[in-house]
Amino acid sequence: MNDIVTILIPCRNEVNFIEKTIDDIFLSDYPEDKIEVIVADGGSNDGTLEKLAEIKKRYKNVIVINNEKKITPVAFNIGLANASGDYFMTLGARQIMDKNYIKECLAVLLNNDNIVCCGGISKTINVNEKGKNIAKAMSSRFGVGLGNFRALSKPQYVDTVGAPLYKKWIFEKLGWFDEDLVRNQDDEFNYRVIKAGYKIFMTDKADVYYISRDNHLNLFKQYFQYGYWKVFVNKKHKNITTLRQIVPALFIVLIIVACLLAFVNTLFLFCAISLMLFYFLVMAIISAKMSNGINSMRQILLAFFCLHFGYGFGYLKGIYDFLIFNKAPALNAKKLTR
Repeated sequence: MNDIVTILIPCRNEVNFIEKTIDDIFLSDYPEDKIEVIVADGGSNDGTLEKLAEIKKRYKNVIVINNEKKITPVAFNIGLANASGDYFMTLGARQIMDKNYIKECLAVLLNNDNIVCCGGISKTINVNEKGKNIAKAMSSRFGVGLGNFRALSKPQYVDTVGAPLYKKWIFEKLGWFDEDLVRNQDDEFNYRVIKAGYKIFMTDKADVYYISRDNHLNLFKQYFQYGYWKVFVNKKHKNITTLRQIVPALFIVLIIVACLLAFVNTLFLFCAISLMLFYFLVMAIISAKMSNGINSMRQILLAFFCLHFGYGFGYLKGIYDFLIFNKAPALNAKKLTR
């Protein structure tokens, strides 16, 4: 095996972030001549392509390829098709990794035969106040669920990880990323990895930072898509891939059922109100502990609501479309939220 690491960046309209992401890759303590960066651009029209042209003048190992279908799994597969390295990483255009990230993840892969994927601790950040509060919600176990990689801080085996570095041969063995999936394509592949008996590990010796959205409506849309496409993954594999995924949808169903049964017995209305009050009380207590003022608390509360109800309603829409009526994915669900 060679020790070249190919890093694939799916990109569309990220002029404000792409330069920092690529600069930090080449500031890594891993040798520059052993790093290959492939940017699969999905038709950017905000100046990203011009910025990439400037970046290519500084780094000879940067390749830009047009992603005509404009969806993430196609970008990942473009990277695999053009990768010259025996190690393959996917990195978001809004992700920034520590200087030692490649070296630490690679060390895990080299020293463990059964570990085929490794990533570092994922930390959600932002530059403005609203974005920082959204990042706090996205980094909490209450916000994203127990076991979610964004809320973990200790080295352990996981079901998925941010900025994953793979042994590339695993794609030859298990197949490439599923291009039917606009969202959750990495989760679906990692599910295949674990099902085949291999391991995914999160090391605590290096971090990767994700610059979160700073708009609550876009956060809701993002998590609606996550929930929606998770059902499509479940249908393909005829299995629920993680138990935490059903919690938001189950909560919404309980509220709806209790409200409907209130027409039969008002006790059910009391149950529905009590359940919602308990949820908002817990959410308020956690938000208060995480906030630095009333406005901060309000923004964290709203972010929690977007995470939970966005994902929950998306999951229920997925059940309606894919399981009940056996529909193909809705056209508007194939548009990535920005």
